Amino acid sequence: MADYSIDDALSHDHEKLDALLKQVESAIASHSGETGKLTGTFIKRLAYHMTWEENVLFPAVQRCCSCKGHRSIESLVSDHERIQESLDNLKAAIEVMSWDLAKDHLDNLKVLLQGHNYDEERGVYLDADRLLDNKMREEYLKKFQEGFLSDL
Repeated sequence: MADYSIDDALSHDHEKLDALLKQVESAIASHSGETGKLTGTFIKRLAYHMTWEENVLFPAVQRCCSCKGHRSIESLVSDHERIQESLDNLKAAIEVMSWDLAKDHLDNLKVLLQGHNYDEERGVYLDADRLLDNKMREEYLKKFQEGFLSDL
């Protein structure tokens, strides 16, 4: 049986999201007509990632972890709220083609995501790999992929 790693799978998804965000950044810099579409794709992908974490992964880890782990997850959920607010601001700036404002919101988003991803990859993802058995990780990761694929 293969060894399923939440950390590997979701860290890889972070990398794919980072690549998509770089496309958004390039589109903003060039004032591309594709900026809205690329941003919409990025927002949809990131929203799915965060929703899956909050509805599937975080509750599963919370059932198995210490009080410290609960506080860490609460902090990650708060990060998700700040990230969503930043996404809303970015989308609004792009809709009115305020490129300088869009760049400012994008820069803020990148800082938020960098710290947030670091916290997840060094915290809850490793906890998930340690606390959840391989079969459970396999089931969760298959649901993550199925939901992602059906959402496209």
